[in-house]
Amino acid sequence: MANGNSKSPSVLVDRYIDESPMKGLVLRVPILCGMLMLIEGMDTYGVGYVGPSLSQEYGLSPTILGTIYTGTVIASLIGAVLVAPLSDRIGRRRLLVISSFLMGLCTLLTSFAGSEGGLFVVRFLIGIGFGTAVPTAFSLTADYAPARHKSVIIMATMSGIALGMALAGIAAALLIPVFGWKSLLFFSGGLSMLWTILLALGLPESLSFLVRYRPGSPQIASIGSRLASARGENHPPHFHVPASTMAESGANPAAQILRDGRHVMTFLLWFAMSAAYSLEFFTSYWLPTVLLQSGANMFATGMITALGKFGSIAGAIVIGLVMDRLGAARVLTISYILTGVAIVLLGSSGANPTFGVTMIFITFFLLDGSFAGIQALTANSYPGDIRATGVGWVTGFARLLGGGTGTMIGGILVEVSLSVRTISICMAVVMILGSLAVSHLWRGGARHRPQRAATQ
Repeated sequence: MANGNSKSPSVLVDRYIDESPMKGLVLRVPILCGMLMLIEGMDTYGVGYVGPSLSQEYGLSPTILGTIYTGTVIASLIGAVLVAPLSDRIGRRRLLVISSFLMGLCTLLTSFAGSEGGLFVVRFLIGIGFGTAVPTAFSLTADYAPARHKSVIIMATMSGIALGMALAGIAAALLIPVFGWKSLLFFSGGLSMLWTILLALGLPESLSFLVRYRPGSPQIASIGSRLASARGENHPPHFHVPASTMAESGANPAAQILRDGRHVMTFLLWFAMSAAYSLEFFTSYWLPTVLLQSGANMFATGMITALGKFGSIAGAIVIGLVMDRLGAARVLTISYILTGVAIVLLGSSGANPTFGVTMIFITFFLLDGSFAGIQALTANSYPGDIRATGVGWVTGFARLLGGGTGTMIGGILVEVSLSVRTISICMAVVMILGSLAVSHLWRGGARHRPQRAATQ
């Protein structure tokens, strides 16, 4: 399938982007998507800082609050599995704008929920928006990322979520003591609404999507001209894409992620991501509550968790760079194991504040670096025409199994006051099991290489 100037040479869209410099649209897309992830990270996980206030406001026990958190996770499954794959058919840009608007609106409405049921509904809708936005943003970023930097670009975009969580901690420390718990929701929800406007104005559609499904769209010439200008060329080439995976078999996208030997790869990615999600959600939703219950004030809680999330950002970038050099699955196998070790050391830090804070930084460096890494590996493992479907289904079910387990069990563990050391050992075992799945992907070799290379 092709589009462009018939007098120009014909070039694969992916190859043309692979050979493009990191400027213009190739740089704009990950920046816009990364900022979207930052703001949605604040919208989704900032509720962890207002959880104690919500409990007091509505008389919620930790178990009930955990159920509401789990409802958000289940909703994110719906967004990832049922809504995000639509971007492989109707386009990435439209879904990102809609999901950004939905999350901003519902974050603002969280302040006016009025009851336990109202709170569940608005957080459920936020989960749908987040579940839709994450795989769609990763897919659009992957569509514009040159292969030589693909892992680190996707992981840097992913780190926007961690940065959003860090900024939510800082904002909570500064705003809540002065203006009350609703101020954090107004701040993050307002940012999301503003960013929706910027996305609508500045985010391009996937060029691969347009060439494949909208060959007559004038956007192809516009996007092609901007890419050509960044390369110092006067005119864009004649673009084409590989034959559609779905067209070849007549199967729908969901069926395609399990065909041609991808069923084993999909299961391993899902299992490995579930392990990371269980720890990610436990720390995101319950770490602030654990710190507050241990005697820390809101300012200290916000700053400690923010420090951990800055470690997350550093981990995503560093591990991403190493993945691009040494191979994704190999590096992730090691980082998963090291995460388990770091968690046990963190749980054994006791009353030593210096060691404890240091281990929080290291743990989040490894945990969120691994979490971003498995997201990047997933985005790289499916052909472009089923990428959003593959990422959506893997992340969606991982959020349900791993994330749902992490939030629900987290509430139970907080309520029964299990020791921090015991919790840390359980979490470490989960990451070690995840490393076994990643190591199998590593040993799988060529069967699990990114699909772009195979299509050129």
